[in-house]
Amino acid sequence: MYVHDNSLEQSFSILLSIVEFVSMEKQIAKYSLPISKLEGMFISDTNHLNLKNKLTNNIQETFSKSQYISIDCPILEPTELYERKSGGEISKRLYSFSEPNGRKVSLRPEFTSSIIRILIEANASNSSEYRYQYSGPVFRNQEKNLPSSTKQFTQLGAELIGNNSIQSDAEILSLSLEGISKTHIKHLTVAIGNVGPIREFLGNSGFTEALTDFTLDNINNLQVADSTKSLTQKALNLGLLSNGISDTDSSAEATIQELLIDIESKNNSYNFGRRTVDEVAERLRKKQSNSLKSSQYNETLTVLLNFFREFSKTNVVSIQSASYPQELLNSISYISNVVKEVSIPKNIDVTFLIDFERNRGLTYYTGIIFDLETEINQKTKTIGGGGRYDGLFRALGHHTDIPAIGFAVNIDEIISLDRGET
Repeated sequence: MYVHDNSLEQSFSILLSIVEFVSMEKQIAKYSLPISKLEGMFISDTNHLNLKNKLTNNIQETFSKSQYISIDCPILEPTELYERKSGGEISKRLYSFSEPNGRKVSLRPEFTSSIIRILIEANASNSSEYRYQYSGPVFRNQEKNLPSSTKQFTQLGAELIGNNSIQSDAEILSLSLEGISKTHIKHLTVAIGNVGPIREFLGNSGFTEALTDFTLDNINNLQVADSTKSLTQKALNLGLLSNGISDTDSSAEATIQELLIDIESKNNSYNFGRRTVDEVAERLRKKQSNSLKSSQYNETLTVLLNFFREFSKTNVVSIQSASYPQELLNSISYISNVVKEVSIPKNIDVTFLIDFERNRGLTYYTGIIFDLETEINQKTKTIGGGGRYDGLFRALGHHTDIPAIGFAVNIDEIISLDRGET
């Protein structure tokens, strides 16, 4: 016969209460601890915030006088938007996560991609010009070996879309200098390169588009000892080069060459469906160039390296030398012509230096690229930069290419320099 033991039940209830009380105490202790700020997130004190608002307003008023319209963009965008723009270069620095529906999204690391997407949605025309300015927080997961650990900062910039003239390049450079002139910075170096003619030189040397992008993405490593050999080996490992041409490859190459000659001689007598004769010929040339040998690649890199060594870190001047391929010399002369068109504010001293080896990847750029630098306590500080990106519209899904150039500066970094925080 079972007898209900009330004393046992009471003992169990007391024990359960003690366990729950101890657990509750642990939870209270856990949540009573102070919560630290996330590493790298920026906090503006009252003084910094006032300086930032004043400086931002002054610069944006200047941009407005040049007909640059203010625009704001979402802080959260599809991750693909940024990966299409910059590929692997930006993907490792994104703050990304998945929405409940599984879509991968990211905090914005910059504004340009969003502005281009907005124009694509509005079916922008390549016969119109668009001028936009922007300001707001951006987020980048910085690598540990970078000098700055700030993961959130305020970016201010401008984009000129629909114009690929030398005057448009000069306009953006002039606008960036006008913005810097509103700060306490009085000495500025513009480190400027030109990717377009280098792309042309590599293409004319037999590089495929993939090999060209790979080379430009690693271009800042060329000055390192034996870098041409190591870069060649890396390209071989990735399958971008061949060790040599076999008999079969040689036969295929000869067939392609004969077909190219036949196409070009008969011009419109071929029917290629949606593709034109010129487009088919170009695709055949690219196919043919896949047979580039490692020795040819290394030879081209050596020419490029010698060119960089002679002209990088030098003042912008007209180059008369004829010892380099014309495409590379065109890169120098174009920079010189752009700089002649730039308007320099009276209250700032500006030095233009040729520099083809930027630390950021070049695959996104199609023309001039520049960094804005100043020296504080004998240390070079990069406060902004920009460049031309004529291929971004099509890369983000538009039906046609539209020329574009822009720049951006780090407002928080500039204010830190103004306040002597180095």
